[in-house]
Amino acid sequence: MKPNFKGSMIKCDPDNILTDEKKRILRKHIIPNAVQMHKDRLLVQPIGGNIRVTHLTGALCPHFTIPQSHHTTGVPDTDFVLYVAAGPTVPGIVAWAIYCQLDPSGRPLVGVANFGPRNALDIFSSTRTLTHEILHTLGFGIEMFKKKI
Repeated sequence: MKPNFKGSMIKCDPDNILTDEKKRILRKHIIPNAVQMHKDRLLVQPIGGNIRVTHLTGALCPHFTIPQSHHTTGVPDTDFVLYVAAGPTVPGIVAWAIYCQLDPSGRPLVGVANFGPRNALDIFSSTRTLTHEILHTLGFGIEMFKKKI
């Protein structure tokens, strides 16, 4: 049994094991490629200073481990903080993500994503999936659009 990062445990079959090879692919290819796709397309207004991560609340965000320094001194030289886990997912769910902390103007500052290890070997498809999920952490979703209308 492994955490699903939704507050419960899930039976981990062999495909959901985060092997060293899958971890390498996620860290060296999928995550950087997905982030770069957004860097190439979005005009980000720099915030300046450190992002201090609050103690996250809600249904999903608290299940992620945040380094203590991110709560105290903050994360320097960044405009958004994304925590990515590789916990098992149920069949049919490749990944999920959500924003967790907003600045006073409503801009997302912190998000979390869980990417099922069973899918990590397909770099092209996995990059596209994580790119989509990162959009949710940046506020592209029905909840945020309802707030802005």
